[in-house]
Amino acid sequence: SHQIGLAMAQLPDGFEPKWCIGIPDAGVPLAISYAAVTGIDYGLALQKSVSNDGKRTIEPYPHCRSYFTGKVRIIDDVMSQGHSKVEAINALRGMGFEPTDLTILIDREQGGKIHVERELNIPVRSVFTLTQLLEYYLRTGQVTQEQYMGVMQYLGR
Repeated sequence: SHQIGLAMAQLPDGFEPKWCIGIPDAGVPLAISYAAVTGIDYGLALQKSVSNDGKRTIEPYPHCRSYFTGKVRIIDDVMSQGHSKVEAINALRGMGFEPTDLTILIDREQGGKIHVERELNIPVRSVFTLTQLLEYYLRTGQVTQEQYMGVMQYLGR
């Protein structure tokens, strides 16, 4: 995960967040790695919960310290349609945070980036897109042309 933190730290940035927060569960170790690489403080502010009807939600962590406020970079692993990202960003705003951006490892290019940017007016930065990864895998022989075309067709390209 150190390499992922380095890759995220190399993305163009003009935001100056005070903190970074990972969306649970996968985003937490990535945020910790990013914090270690950049020197930006990491904080635990969100948790996953499951309601009685089995619905998973992202909500504020109950033991979040009151001094833990201000501009925050939100980090996660994968973006699909963006619904959990919207939920996390809204929870953070409700706690008094000012999200600067959402930084993700892989944008699956399924509408999430546009959804988050339009609905919440937050820039989304990604280390990779699914297309970039697939093209790399095709070039290096890790997927066949048929597999590549199948995924691209699934994505509507």
